[in-house]
Amino acid sequence: MQYRQTRTRGVEMMVISGLEPSRRIEIAGTLGPFKARLTSSLEPIGLGSRLTNQVELEASLPLGLFGDVLGGRRIRASVAESLGVLKTLLEGGVRPSRR
Repeated sequence: MQYRQTRTRGVEMMVISGLEPSRRIEIAGTLGPFKARLTSSLEPIGLGSRLTNQVELEASLPLGLFGDVLGGRRIRASVAESLGVLKTLLEGGVRPSRR
């Protein structure tokens, strides 16, 4: 299944490459100049769940060490922000508005 993901810095086409309902999802696509594979897993913990998110990046262009570090840092920050919004929504909170 393919879907379009809209972020503040652009639109990305992603493909769900693996799925175990209620347990694991694998997504492949591009994030900026990187080929990406994202895996999210849910594990029951007591009365709740633990969400583990893994991101694998591969530069599609030669960026050099500086580009790899900055690009990876920006993507990690973006993923962390998205997970924070998800946590807020799952805990019954209100999604923060973007400026």
